[in-house]
Amino acid sequence: MEESAVRLAHEFHASLPGNAVRIYRPDPSMDAYCVFSPWAEILERALDLSLRHDADDACIFVEFTEEVLKERVCDALPENSVVEVYTEKKLVKRGIAIDKGLFHDLTFHADTSTVSLRMRCSHFLSEQTVHVFCAYANLSLRAVGASSFYDQKSCFQNLKSFLCVTQVKDIVVETDGPHDVRPSRKLPTNSAIYRLLSTDEVHRLEEIMARHNVQITGKAASNTSWQPTYAVQLIEKVCLSQSVSPQWLTDCPDEVAVLGGLIDHLELISEECNHSQYRMRPVSLGSCLTMDENAMEALHLFGNSAESHKKSVFGHIEGYCSTKMGSRLLRFYLSQPLRDLEAIQYRQDMVTAFLEEDMLREAISRQVLSKVPDVDMLLKRFQRQQATIKDVCALRDFATSMLALGTILKDHEGGHEEELRCELFFPLLDMCGHFERLTGLISETIEEGDPYGHIYRVKPQFDEVLEALDRQRSALSKEIESEYESVVAKQEWNDKQVKLETLSQGTFAFRITRKSDRLIAESPEFEVVQKLKDSIRFVTAKMRSLNRNYKDVTSEYEDRQKALVDKLLEVVWTYRPVLDDANDFVSKLDVFICLATMVVRSRQKFCRPTFDGSTLKLDGVRHFLLGQTMEVVENSISFKHFDDSSEDQNSEDSDAGEVFIITGPNMGGKSTLMRSVGLTIILAQMGSYVPCRKAQIPLRDSILTRVGANDSILHGLSTFMVEMQEASHMISNATKDSFLIIDELGRGTSTYDGFGIACAIAEHIATGLHSFTMISTHFHEMTHLTETLSKDIARVRNVHMTADCGENDIHFPYRLLPGPILKSFGLHVAKVSRFPATVLQYAEEKIQSLEHSIVDKHHRDAADGDEHSLTTAMDCPTVLLASYVQNLSAGEGKAQVMEALRADSIKYLMLKEILRQVQ
Repeated sequence: MEESAVRLAHEFHASLPGNAVRIYRPDPSMDAYCVFSPWAEILERALDLSLRHDADDACIFVEFTEEVLKERVCDALPENSVVEVYTEKKLVKRGIAIDKGLFHDLTFHADTSTVSLRMRCSHFLSEQTVHVFCAYANLSLRAVGASSFYDQKSCFQNLKSFLCVTQVKDIVVETDGPHDVRPSRKLPTNSAIYRLLSTDEVHRLEEIMARHNVQITGKAASNTSWQPTYAVQLIEKVCLSQSVSPQWLTDCPDEVAVLGGLIDHLELISEECNHSQYRMRPVSLGSCLTMDENAMEALHLFGNSAESHKKSVFGHIEGYCSTKMGSRLLRFYLSQPLRDLEAIQYRQDMVTAFLEEDMLREAISRQVLSKVPDVDMLLKRFQRQQATIKDVCALRDFATSMLALGTILKDHEGGHEEELRCELFFPLLDMCGHFERLTGLISETIEEGDPYGHIYRVKPQFDEVLEALDRQRSALSKEIESEYESVVAKQEWNDKQVKLETLSQGTFAFRITRKSDRLIAESPEFEVVQKLKDSIRFVTAKMRSLNRNYKDVTSEYEDRQKALVDKLLEVVWTYRPVLDDANDFVSKLDVFICLATMVVRSRQKFCRPTFDGSTLKLDGVRHFLLGQTMEVVENSISFKHFDDSSEDQNSEDSDAGEVFIITGPNMGGKSTLMRSVGLTIILAQMGSYVPCRKAQIPLRDSILTRVGANDSILHGLSTFMVEMQEASHMISNATKDSFLIIDELGRGTSTYDGFGIACAIAEHIATGLHSFTMISTHFHEMTHLTETLSKDIARVRNVHMTADCGENDIHFPYRLLPGPILKSFGLHVAKVSRFPATVLQYAEEKIQSLEHSIVDKHHRDAADGDEHSLTTAMDCPTVLLASYVQNLSAGEGKAQVMEALRADSIKYLMLKEILRQVQ
C-alpha cells in the first residue's frame, strides 16, 4: 500500500465526525484495506495483525486483505459498532458489525445480478395469475437476458426460482411519474406492480425480496427506455450482435422493454467501454429443475455466511475447483440442474473420462488450472479501461497455460482419447494459434523480475530515453547495495541480523528483528520508517536520499513507458473474443475435473446415475455432506408411478410407491434421509456422480420442500401460519414430475388440527398430484393411509427409522425399514440430552398416569357396555396388547384375533408393529 495513499486516507479520516469504525481502500486496484487508530489497536490484537506507522509517526494503522475483511473483521468488532467502508473517499458500505455478511458484496462477485420486473394480469388464466416479465444483467460476467412466465399471486413461486437462478442483488420496477424512486426495502406505491396486487400480496412480494436481501428501486415509466422501440436500440448497442435473435426483438416486446429499462437504469449505454460487450443469455425456467429459497436452504445448497458456506454442498464441492471461473460456473450448475437428458449425459461423459484418466486429470490440475488467473476479473478491468501492465502479464500467463493444456491433450493416450480429442483438443486447437501470437507479443514487449523492485516494465530497448533511465536505475541500485554493505561493516553486523528489503512503494530499507532492536535504539544515524509486529525497518540519511532519487527515476520511467503500455493494452484487447471463448472453455473443464476429483477423494462411494423410465430407485443412498466426514448408514428407497389400471406390482417393484410416510424417533434420521434423496436428484441432474451404490432417476421439474418453520414478526405471521402458507404454495405448484419433501407438517397447532391437515395434504398428493413425496411425521395414525389409499395399488408406503432403547439411553442405527413404528421415543431422547432428573421423573409419572387412566376407563366402560369409549381406549398400545393376550388365553387363535382387527386398520397396524418389536 502506497504511503502517500495512506496519508491521504488518514487526512480524510481525520476530517470525518463521529466514532464509527471506518475501513479504507486507498487504491481501488489493490487488494488492501486499512483501519486507523484507535480501532487499529483493537484489530491488531484480535486478528494478530502488524501495527504499522508512517515515516513521521503521524498515523497508526493496520493493513489487511479482502479475505480478512470478509471473513474475520466483523467478529473482531463490538456487535453494536457502526462500520463504514470507503473506496478512496467514496462511502460504499455502511452497517452494523453484528451483520456477519456485511462485507460479502463489497468486492468482485460474478454470481450476482440486477433484475428488472414488470407484471400484468392474466385474466384468461385466472384472477390469481399474473404474467411476469423479468430481465437481468450481470455486470461482472457481461451477461444480460430476459424471461417471461405465469405466476400465482399467492406465492410467486416462479419468480422466486428466477431470483435464485440469477442470484439477484437489486430489483428495478417500473413507476409512474417523472422521477425515479430511491432504493428501499418497500415496493414503490406509484409502481404498476403495487396497484396490481392486494396489500397482502404486496407484503408477500416484499418478504420474498427481503429474504434475498435486495433493495427495490423505482424507474420512471415516462423514460423512453421502457418503450420497446427505444429498448431495441439500447440492446443492439450494448450486446454482441451474434448473441441477439432478431426474431426475439420483434416477437417479445415486453421482455425487450424490461431489458431496455434495466440497461438504461445501469447506464451501460453512457460508457463506450460497454458497447458490444454483453452477451444475451436468456433464462428459461422450463429448461432446468426449479427450486425456491426454501428448498435451497433446507438442502443446504449454499451458505448465507462465510461459516455456513463452508458447510454447504456448494462450499464442499467448490474446494475441488482450481479457478475462480470454475467456481462460479459450478454455482450456476448447482442452482440450475438440467432437464435436458442429452446435456446431462454430456456432462456425465466428461466427468467419467476424467474420473478414469487419473494421470491426465492430475496433469491438467497441477500444470494448467492451478496457474490460471481470474480471467473474469481481468477482462472486466480491460473493459473498464483500468487494466495495468501487470494484468497484461496475467493474460500472457493464461495464454501460456492454454498452450500447455493443448500439449497435454495432444500427447494424451488412453481409453477416452477420441472423446477428449473431439470435445476438448480440437476446439482448443483453434485458439492456440491466437495465443501463440499473443504470448509472443507480450514477451517481446514486457520484462519482468528485474532486480530493481519493479516486477513488470516495458523493455528499455524500445526507447533511447528508457535506456538512459534504466542505466540510472542500475547505478542507483548499486549505490544502495554499497550503502547496505557499508552499514553492516561499520556496525560489525552480519547479513543474518540485518536485511536489505524492497518496500511496497518501490523504495528500500534495512530490516532488523524486534529481538535485535537494541542495535539501532540509541543510534542517531538510523531513522525508523516502519514498525511491524516482528521487525523494524529503518534507513540512514544517505539511504533516504538514494531512495528519493531512485523513486524519481522510477516514476520518470513509468511516465515514459505509459504511451507504449496504452498501445499494448489496445492490441491485447483485440484478442477479447478468443479470451472469452477460452474463459468459458477453462470454466467447464475445471468443473468437470472438480466433480471427478470429488469422487476420487471422497470417503464414500459414488455412482453414475441412469435416467431410465419413470422409476426413482436409489440403492445405498447417503447424505452428501455427512458422508464426507464420517461413516454413514446406507439406505435404499424406490419410487414409481402407477396407473389406475395397473395390475399388482411385480416382485422387483414390491417396495416402490409414490408417497412414503416415514415414522420413527426424534434424532432417528428421518429428515436426513429425505434431504439425501433431494440432494441426490439435484447432483444427478447437474451432471455429477451421486453418493449411492446404484441410482436410477427420472428427470424432475422441481423440488419443493416444507422443512422447519420460522415466524414473521414484521408481517404478523405465526410459525404455524408460515408453515401453512409454504405448504399451500407447495401443493399449488407441484406437478406429477415434482419431488416433495414434507417434514413433520402440522406440529405447530393442536394434535387434532395438525393431524387432519397433514392427512388431507398427503391424500391430495397421493390421489391428485401423484408427485414423488416423502413425508415424515409423529402422527402415527397417518400410517393407515396405506390401507385407505392403496387398496389395489401401493401408492402410499409406510417406512420407519429404527431405534434401540435401553433403560436410560437410546441408540439410533439410522436404518430405514418397511412398515410403521408407533413410538417417537421422546422421553428417551430427553434422557440422552441430560434433562434435570426431577423433570424426567415427573414426565415418566405423567405418562404412566395417562396410560393407567385409559386402562381404568376401559374397564369401567367395558362393564357399562360403552362401545365408543371401549374403541377409544383400545387405541392405547398397552391396552391393545393386553386385549390381544387375553383373547389368546381365551382360546382364540392368533390368525382369528388378527382377522377380527383387520377392519380397523389403525389397530391392526399398531398391533402388528407391537408384535414385531416384541419378537
